[in-house]
Amino acid sequence: MKFDFNVPITTYELVAIAISILALIMPVIIWIIKKIFFKTKLELYPTNQLKLLYNESGSYINIDFSLECKNKSAIIKNIETEIIRESDNKKLELIQSTYRSPVYSMIGNNFVSNNEVAHTIKIDKDELRCIFLEEAQKNAEIINKLKEIHDNKMNGIEIAEDYNKTIQKFKEKASYNEIYAKLYEELFWKKSKYTLKIIIMYNKKQKLVKEFVFEIDEKEARLFEENVEKALVCRIGNRFGVITNFYYGNKSYEEK
Repeated sequence: MKFDFNVPITTYELVAIAISILALIMPVIIWIIKKIFFKTKLELYPTNQLKLLYNESGSYINIDFSLECKNKSAIIKNIETEIIRESDNKKLELIQSTYRSPVYSMIGNNFVSNNEVAHTIKIDKDELRCIFLEEAQKNAEIINKLKEIHDNKMNGIEIAEDYNKTIQKFKEKASYNEIYAKLYEELFWKKSKYTLKIIIMYNKKQKLVKEFVFEIDEKEARLFEENVEKALVCRIGNRFGVITNFYYGNKSYEEK
């Protein structure tokens, strides 16, 4: 086919060329529009299921909520929580530890849940994902401090013929009150109002932050204080087959 460039292009030919060029660049235009105007949007819906715990691991929480991903899929890299005790502005920083399973299996006479170590997860576009999460102590210094206390607290304890006598001998040791004070220092759950901040890092540099509030009353605070002594003596209970039942607080939390 010969092209005569001296002959003017007709209107029909101009339209045909324009349509052809548009067809070629349309995928690029669509990609740019999606990239700029349709970023991944993550929504958090609280279930108001918050469990406050204190034991040998210190103060930590179990929390449940749902995440909805809009426009595009999202890679959830990390979920952290910051809790501020309003009575003295002390902060507890927690990091994702375990994905808890809401389903329990029967093994022998015991109900057992299958938990996973927390990891990166993908939520597809328009998917609603339920999150059942344990958030544990983030501060390595506090983790090491608690480990050292609990690893050494049994040193020099004379194991008597029964559980109660052994506990009594332990309480008579000069170091008992000192160890108790160190553990009590790490009890975060006191009578106060609290601000709970959930921080979710996803995709490259996107962040979702939601703030909630809850409260601990005086009765609950006293029950948590009893957990300090339980954490102190629970390994003695293990020696005698005595199960230590730690108190935990089920709380509802509301958006701030």
